Amino acid sequence: MLKRMLYFSSLVIVTILAACKKDNTTPTPVPLTRTQVLVKYTWEPSEIWRNIGGVNTHYIRGGENTTGTNYDVLRLSFKSDLTGTYVDETGLSHTATWQFTSADEHNMSFTIGAPSAQTFIWSLVEISDTTFTSSSPGGSANLLSARYVPVGLSGNQ
Repeated sequence: MLKRMLYFSSLVIVTILAACKKDNTTPTPVPLTRTQVLVKYTWEPSEIWRNIGGVNTHYIRGGENTTGTNYDVLRLSFKSDLTGTYVDETGLSHTATWQFTSADEHNMSFTIGAPSAQTFIWSLVEISDTTFTSSSPGGSANLLSARYVPVGLSGNQ
């Protein structure tokens, strides 16, 4: 009888221990901020829509290009110290600075240094781990909308 009680008690204890779920000690990952995602990659255009003086043109990496500009080598990179690099359509590298210009981080400015100093004011900025999109007016009759992807994501280096 004592053996049966010990056996039964042991069986109950083993069953209880087996049924106990261990606490998950792995911390829940904290989503990256928009800045952290932006600086994580070098970005290349995957699609660009331009309207210049009422004329629409379109670029798709590896496909249609009615813009007259080859954007295949264009690259943007951002650093957390608000500097960056802009590689233009000809492959020439420029220093750059950037900053969010709205509290919700949906507007930003991107300034390219010499020799082609220019500031882009981007609106409707969206940033995710797979895309960076922006729209920007260019004068009174121009509009540029672009979607960028991390270099290599589109299959091009």
